[in-house]
Amino acid sequence: MSSRPAPPAQVPTLTEIVQPGPAGALASAGAAEQNPAVHDLQALLVQRVMQSLTPMLEQHVQEAIRQLVLTHADALMPRLQEQARQLARSLVAQAFEQESVHFQPTPKA
Repeated sequence: MSSRPAPPAQVPTLTEIVQPGPAGALASAGAAEQNPAVHDLQALLVQRVMQSLTPMLEQHVQEAIRQLVLTHADALMPRLQEQARQLARSLVAQAFEQESVHFQPTPKA
């Protein structure tokens, strides 16, 4: 092993290695479930976390939807413009046809 320099005296050092014990962890979790005060505290914590997350999630979802709508609108714009041009041409042509009936040249005598 490589030797490391000792840390300064003010820095706490690990002097004991703790091995995880699944039986102990399960026992404490079971005790927490049986204790109503702990259950109420957990429920309160979940409620408060959800209250703080909900506005942030809504904001992110709205922004994502806004970006999707803008992207699709940009993609549709050339097609919509072409359809509007064709419709305008057609309507102008129809209007000229209807009005040209009123302005038939009269033959000169």
